[in-house]
Amino acid sequence: MMAMKRHMHHRLSRSNLRWIGIWVGWFIISFVIAQLASVVIVKILQAIGIMWPVQTTMGALWFRVLIYSIFVALLVVVPYMMRKRLPSASLVGLHRPMEWKDILLAIAGMVMYLLLAAGALWLARLVPGFDISQAQDVGVDTSLTAQRIPIFMVLVVITPFFEEFMFRGFLYGRLRQHRLSTWVSALVVSGLFAIAHMQWNVGIDVFCLSLVACYLREITGTIWPGVILHMIKNGLAFYALILTTSGAMWLW
Repeated sequence: MMAMKRHMHHRLSRSNLRWIGIWVGWFIISFVIAQLASVVIVKILQAIGIMWPVQTTMGALWFRVLIYSIFVALLVVVPYMMRKRLPSASLVGLHRPMEWKDILLAIAGMVMYLLLAAGALWLARLVPGFDISQAQDVGVDTSLTAQRIPIFMVLVVITPFFEEFMFRGFLYGRLRQHRLSTWVSALVVSGLFAIAHMQWNVGIDVFCLSLVACYLREITGTIWPGVILHMIKNGLAFYALILTTSGAMWLW
């Protein structure tokens, strides 16, 4: 009997690992497809005479929204078509509305993130040739006063919500659903989040942000504290970018 239980546990573990691999793989594939599909859509629109100048500020902002929309659709719709079941609201951390305690937790999380990121970037300084001051090209011109409101909406409101939904909501929820431990799940999610930003110094910063957001997701079961934390971070960076270029590397 004990041998049978051990065998069933082993099979369960292998099944969980298989599903973890499937979801992580599909997450990465969806991210790549969303990028490529967005480029194709813009090219098609331009070919039929509908101009989408992605090199302009507004064009770049809407292009980002298009990528996020396709990414979320791939994550949610394709698995639904295969399994006829949408992810539950609790799995993605949206089973309840935002509460005041989420704001307080986000503020505490901001302190944790700043301390963690400061320590990580201080250690990164010790690596020869590592430039922690390299600014990130955010793809928008924040000097255009008339466009600051849409820039704010995309970078400070839309981007944090979409990224928290995709990384700390969908992906983290799937990993925990299949019994991957809290911290291993957080490391996987945060590692992919850092890689997606494709720049070492920014990657270290957002890796620390993601660790804190994953912790908040774990203790509350919802992504709202992480969304608020992400909004505070991007909001402070947006304010810095209006006055100076020093905030560029902190925008994500």
